[in-house]
Amino acid sequence: AQADLSQMYQQTAILYLASGNTQEARSRLTKATTLAPHDPANFALLGRVIYADYISQEDAFELTRDARANAGRPRSAVTAIIRRLQEAGDR
Repeated sequence: AQADLSQMYQQTAILYLASGNTQEARSRLTKATTLAPHDPANFALLGRVIYADYISQEDAFELTRDARANAGRPRSAVTAIIRRLQEAGDR
């Protein structure tokens, strides 16, 4: 009975993972590993969820870091407009 319940948690975790809800997938897989600690599939999936969270957080950090690095720098489109305005003012 516990194995069946573990399978249900595992299968619903896969559905949550496919929909991008890694928090709920992690919760379901944690429960599945508690119910069936000898099932390696639960741990493999939990590892995938943890890795997906890591990649998501790494991407967010990179975006934040890039935004900070570019703070104060006008973007290329803005730079082009400024140049055109300067050129028009020089005429």
